[in-house]
Amino acid sequence: MTKTQTSTRILVADDSTAVLSVARRVLGDAGFDVATVDHGAHVVNMAATHRPGLILLDLAMPQINGFDVCRALGEHPLLADVPIVVMSTRGDAVAERFVSALEVTDHITKPFSPEALLAVVEHALKQSPRPASSAVEPSPAIVPTESDGPCWSLASHLAQAAGGNKRLAQTLCAALMSPEGSALVREVGAMVPPALLGDLAVVPIAEVLQLLALQRQTGFLTVRHGAAAIAVAVQRGSVRLVTGENMGRDFLLGTILVQERLLRADELEALLSAAARTHERLGESMLRHGHLGREDLVRVLRRQSSELVYDMLRWRTGRFEFQRRDVLPAELLEHDMGLGIDELLMEGFRRVDEWRLIEAVLPSFDIVLARTPGSSERAAAQHLTESELSVLHQIDGQRSVREVMAAAGGATFDVARLLYRLVSAHLASPGTDVLAPTIDMLR
Repeated sequence: MTKTQTSTRILVADDSTAVLSVARRVLGDAGFDVATVDHGAHVVNMAATHRPGLILLDLAMPQINGFDVCRALGEHPLLADVPIVVMSTRGDAVAERFVSALEVTDHITKPFSPEALLAVVEHALKQSPRPASSAVEPSPAIVPTESDGPCWSLASHLAQAAGGNKRLAQTLCAALMSPEGSALVREVGAMVPPALLGDLAVVPIAEVLQLLALQRQTGFLTVRHGAAAIAVAVQRGSVRLVTGENMGRDFLLGTILVQERLLRADELEALLSAAARTHERLGESMLRHGHLGREDLVRVLRRQSSELVYDMLRWRTGRFEFQRRDVLPAELLEHDMGLGIDELLMEGFRRVDEWRLIEAVLPSFDIVLARTPGSSERAAAQHLTESELSVLHQIDGQRSVREVMAAAGGATFDVARLLYRLVSAHLASPGTDVLAPTIDMLR
């Protein structure tokens, strides 16, 4: 082992004490100076204080995972060129699929042998753009941190463009953190191109949502399908609010308020008029005038956001783009709905599967439904629920599925599921189309 190798510092970040112990022993025996950290939040600070020649980074650390740490290291003006080897667990297909997007030097799968670890480390050090320095002390007064918000991103990019000139990088960072610089950053931030852009026919929206959750991203995901559009505000990988355009009455907040029996239809019209005069959102107006409690508002917003995501998962075509933000607007942080992406996807996939079954029986909302002969007797014998009976009573041989849904009230998915049960139980049967167009219910 040469003197240069002996003085090379390697920082190993993993929440597993076993991995840290093995790495410390194997690399230490090979002559490297090994430092370890068991939490992603401490990686950047430790690396900035004692700059390593290489970082071994676990992708699946809790709270602040490897994706977040990679991004923070890449944006740091003094650490952007430190080579990184990411470690992931064998069989973690998601991690291996997206590891190329991290711009890391190499990748190793756990568990690994001592020989494999040494080979990856030596290869990564050879790829390093410049020799490692054992202890570079940043100036905390002028080097930004991630808590400095938008200034952090732009300052770090400018520092990288400075070609490694530390003094120039620090001057740029200090200027951007001034009040005038911060205002400029906000203006420039509005013009930043999307961080992620794609076609739903190539990348399903579920995979995009999983990536945002895995990387604990913050920003706005906008998805367009024909004239319809859905915007998802995410904060560190969790959904804060979902809004839609041209999505139909089912997804309007007022419709949901009526369905939840928090508002009558006649009251809704009056409140909508009042909100339009004051340019307030309906929920804000009802909250301010005491028509709605905060807990009820959060519950309704949660349902609205969930329903929009469930419908979006059915879109097979369209475009998506994700605009990254350091922080979300304050009005989006007022209500914590606790919507995890994994939770939304599990329920959404279940509904997509149900829609496939419903489509086989009701391929068009314009089909006329009729009760089958003897349906009243069979209904009594089958002990239908109150909801099923209510929908059955709306079927008269004249109304289309669409008209039955409107008369029954409730969310489209819930009523369609009840109609599917009634048809499957031979209590109702589809007739002819009124307007004849068929619809692809999975879009």
